[in-house]
Amino acid sequence: MLAFMESLEKKQTIIIIHGFGGNSKQDYIIDMQNALTKYALKTVVIDWYKYSEYPNYLKAVENIEIIAREIKEIININKYSNIHCIGYSMGAQICGKLGKLTLLNRITGLDPASPGFQYLSEKERLVRTDALFVDIIHTNAILGMYPPIGHADFYPNGGYFQNDCFNEIQMEIPSLEIFFSYIGSLLECSHRKAIDYFIESIDAKCKYKAYESINYHEFLNGKKSDQFVCMGFHVDTNSRGIYFIK
Repeated sequence: MLAFMESLEKKQTIIIIHGFGGNSKQDYIIDMQNALTKYALKTVVIDWYKYSEYPNYLKAVENIEIIAREIKEIININKYSNIHCIGYSMGAQICGKLGKLTLLNRITGLDPASPGFQYLSEKERLVRTDALFVDIIHTNAILGMYPPIGHADFYPNGGYFQNDCFNEIQMEIPSLEIFFSYIGSLLECSHRKAIDYFIESIDAKCKYKAYESINYHEFLNGKKSDQFVCMGFHVDTNSRGIYFIK
């Protein structure tokens, strides 16, 4: 049985789901929940760590539907409504599966997990039809899904790697072993940046201004929309398209 924690009763319900190998006590979960409660929103944190323990990644992928069905039961029992599901990595894929089982107003995918999902049909992974509005923040093209899969897809720094991670991670020893370790750390850091961007967006009405463009190269060359869209919590749910941020 899943463990879950909820805040006080409110009209809107936000469900937060951690990624593979995580748990509900991680700092970012607590920070996100605290930031959201400032807006008098009810938050429900799903803890599925027993189903996602490292290193059993493929088993965790297989458990996605089990988790989604248990969350649906929690929703039904507690009569939650007006639901916004926020998921990081594999947690975003759970939001997608949940949206196939019950009505969700919004899904926010924080760099939805790619390994194990990228070649699955739309019935088995997160897609834009899983909620009335689906917004995606893409921050790493290896661990996260790079193709646009939402109504509004955001690509900070092009969505491949995040610039801050190059500064945070130093490669001091020029050996093959250290090189691969550096690459792994760079991937993980970039993957997790989606969390940071979203949490930072909660307190600021429009911290990250994104512009629509065909691709990142065109965006950098100034071929972009005149109007910006706010990435993160305060996104306009009427937004449709692919957006870039430098």
